[in-house]
Amino acid sequence: MGRGPKVSSCLSHSLSACSFSTPGCGALAAALRDNRSLQVLDVGENEIGDGGMEVLSQALASGTCTLTTLGLQKCQLTAASSEHLSHLLRSSRSLVSLNLLGNDLQLQGVSMLWKAVKSSQCPLRLLGLDRHLLLEVEKELKALQSRGSALKIQCWWDSSDPEARWCW
Repeated sequence: MGRGPKVSSCLSHSLSACSFSTPGCGALAAALRDNRSLQVLDVGENEIGDGGMEVLSQALASGTCTLTTLGLQKCQLTAASSEHLSHLLRSSRSLVSLNLLGNDLQLQGVSMLWKAVKSSQCPLRLLGLDRHLLLEVEKELKALQSRGSALKIQCWWDSSDPEARWCW
């Protein structure tokens, strides 16, 4: 990846399906730490894996990051990534949309994430989760919404809809 992706002055950046993998996450993390204006980042459909998610979440949880939307669909994340994602959700004051569709988070991972989502500090409003995982947290989601939470869970992503494209 050389010097890493140039994301220092843009508001949104897509690295979706560009053969990005775990080793490139260090360069991307460095660019994210320096960027104070990036709001939307889509790295979906890449082989980021749990190791790459650890590196990225450390950068994204830094106080300088103002990311509002993060696309991580089909990034080969497992339950092991949930600890790092949970830390990110508890640390970020700006992340309102997170797409985790098509990953292998399993019930254990979603349970860990859900603890962070229920935190009063978590600003998340839109979470992309596979349907079988939604069914596991549906009751808790309704309870959260009854207490005033604006959180919604989406089980699909319509890439042909230009409005939905960057909702992730």
